[in-house]
Amino acid sequence: MKETNILFNHVDHGIILPRIERKTTEAGRKYFTPEGKAYPSITTVLGALNKDGLLAWRKKVGEEEANKISRRAATRGTAVHKLAEDYIDNVPEWKDNVMPHNLFAFNHIKGIIDERLDNIWFQEEFLYSDLLKTAGQVDCIAEFSPNFKDLINHYEVRTPLELDNEVGLTEGNIFQGELTMDQLMFNRPVPGYAQYRTPLKNMYMCSSSTHPGGGVMGAPGANAAREVLIDMNIPQTGNYY
Repeated sequence: MKETNILFNHVDHGIILPRIERKTTEAGRKYFTPEGKAYPSITTVLGALNKDGLLAWRKKVGEEEANKISRRAATRGTAVHKLAEDYIDNVPEWKDNVMPHNLFAFNHIKGIIDERLDNIWFQEEFLYSDLLKTAGQVDCIAEFSPNFKDLINHYEVRTPLELDNEVGLTEGNIFQGELTMDQLMFNRPVPGYAQYRTPLKNMYMCSSSTHPGGGVMGAPGANAAREVLIDMNIPQTGNYY
């Protein structure tokens, strides 16, 4: 874990982001791209979501108490945000003159930042998407767990050849057959035995070898159980998968 006096590495990646302008309008905050497009902020977009839950909470605690809690949360959130920004930006005095309760709140995330964050690309930069037609200010773009590979002491790769030789899976296929149209439905596992029954009376098949194949979904077993119920003349409801 990074010690308190060890600085974060800020990467000079050579990428220059396009300059966009932010303005507050009657319709909410908007960002203007170099091409002249105006996109609403992601905060404005999220603000248009259903507020029934929030309104119910305000009614429950009362407007005065709700306003007090909201102001307190906003103030603390802004303070903790500034702490994180200064800390990642290697500001030496990042915690000077900070209120104890704000420092306490920041310390809940500081351990994660120290352990998993480094190689900082951007902080507090404007980004926009022509695809989503929205924009906003990103707090931080960085590498998450950049030293993860160094933590791996050993790994093992099991190819289809090993699965075939050691476990007995034909051609190393964990689904006991390809999930392709020529090996599904009435062709699974082989034509003539696709209804979960075997040539032996009262012996049934399920698992990945039968339709609709594997994937830890339980559908082959459910279908086989329905066939058993049919053979036992037990009424059953439900659809086949």
